[in-house]
Parts: sequence; structure tokens; C-alpha cells
Amino acid sequence: MVKLLWAIVKDGLKAFAFWLVASVVMIYLWGYTGRMLSMFLGLIFIVSFIGANLKRIVVALQGSSASTGGIPPVPFPVQGQSPGQPNTVCTQCGGVGRTTCYGCGGSGYRYDGVQNTTCFICSGQRSFVCTTCSGSGMIYR
Repeated sequence: MVKLLWAIVKDGLKAFAFWLVASVVMIYLWGYTGRMLSMFLGLIFIVSFIGANLKRIVVALQGSSASTGGIPPVPFPVQGQSPGQPNTVCTQCGGVGRTTCYGCGGSGYRYDGVQNTTCFICSGQRSFVCTTCSGSGMIYR
């Protein structure tokens, strides 16, 4: 969550610096009209910045609540297999119990066309609980 807040602050400072430079140029070129246009541009930046970052915060909060209060992983697959039989290492995750996020390739961030944002698929956690072994790393045969 701290990384997300730092990313939001950093993005806000970048947007503010861009708006400041654009405003100075518009006021220099067009005078009073440029001042009105720069205020309109600032309003657009504020609305888009708040909207984009509210989405990032909601996704991060849903991901953190799902990881802390979700259903615990099942120690063996629910495919009618009993845990008393000999088990083997899961081939999907290699016995780790987690698989890399397919959306961001394990980086936790995705490029949305403008900037890198927190991956909305894994919420920046970079991996998922393996669905083949339910996070145990073993398959019961």
C-alpha cells in the first residue's frame, strides 16, 4: 500500500509540473485567454488524476482484503482425490504453490498507454495461488 501511495504522489507531482509548464507557456502566448485555458487544463488534470487513482486504490484495497480474509487454500485438490495416496510435486507451479501473474509477467505493473500502473489483475502482488494444487505445491494421486 505504501508503494501505491508513493506512486500516486509521484504521478501527482509529474502532472502538476506538466500543468505548471503548460500554463506558463499558454499565458505567455495567449495572455488572458491562455490563463483561462490553463485553468481549464488544470481542472481536467485534477478530475482525471482523481478518477484514475481512486480506481488504483480500490483495486489495491480489494486485493489486500482478499489476500487476508479470503478462503484459505485447500491442502489437496477437490477432484475426489484423497490425501492418503502418494503425492507428487505440482508441475504447474513447481512445488512453490504460486504461479506468476499472466497480466504483468510478475512485475506487478502494466503499461496502460500513458504510464506504468499497478497491475489490475494481481493488484501488484505479482503472483497467484496455484489453481492446480490449491497452493500446497503437491498433487495427491
